[in-house]
Amino acid sequence: NLNEFLPLYSNFKFAGSTNLSLFYKRSPNKTLLNLNSNVKDLKINNTDYGQLNISLTDNIDENNYFFNLSLVDHKKNKIIQGFGEIYGERMNFFEVNFDLNDLDLSFLSNLSEKSINEIEGLASGKFNLIKRDGKITHKGSLNLINGKLSIPYLNVKYTIDNSSIDLNENNIFFNNINFNDLDKNKGGLLNGKIYHGN
Repeated sequence: NLNEFLPLYSNFKFAGSTNLSLFYKRSPNKTLLNLNSNVKDLKINNTDYGQLNISLTDNIDENNYFFNLSLVDHKKNKIIQGFGEIYGERMNFFEVNFDLNDLDLSFLSNLSEKSINEIEGLASGKFNLIKRDGKITHKGSLNLINGKLSIPYLNVKYTIDNSSIDLNENNIFFNNINFNDLDKNKGGLLNGKIYHGN
C-alpha cells in the first residue's frame, strides 16, 4: 500500500500498490545506493495515472546518483519522463529534466479547495528543475490545454484558452492567457508572473 511509505498530507490522497528494491552500503569513502520502485494503479486525489517508475543508481566513479522517473498510463503512453542527477554527500543538490505529455491537472483541485477548485486541463512541455546552494530554480515552458477552474468566493467558473506558461529561475510567467466566465460569457486577459523564494 502506497500510503504506508508516504507521509500524510491533507491536500493529497495517494493510492496504489508499491514494489520496492533497495541496496544501501556506506563506507568512509563512498555511499552505494541503488533503488528501484514501481507504483501500480497510482491515484492522486482520485485521479488515475497508471504506473509510476522510479530508479536511483549510484555513479561508481563520482559522488552522484542517476535519477530516472516515468509515469505511464494504462494505454502505455508516457505522461511524465524525468531524468537527471542527484549529488552531494547528503544528496542535497540535483538537476532533473522533465518532459510532460498531457498530464491531467485535476489532482490540483484539493490544493486550495476554498479559494480555487474544480481544476481541469492537461499540461505538456519540458522544464529543468535545479537545486543548488539551498535554492530551487526552474527553466522551461508548459502548454495548458482545455483548462478550467472555479473560484467559490466569487461563485464563478472559468474556462482557459490553450495557453503557454514560461518558467525562468524563480519566476512563473503567464503570457496572454484568455479566460472566460462560463455563465456570463465574459472574460479577460491575464499577463503577469508569480515569484517564489524557494
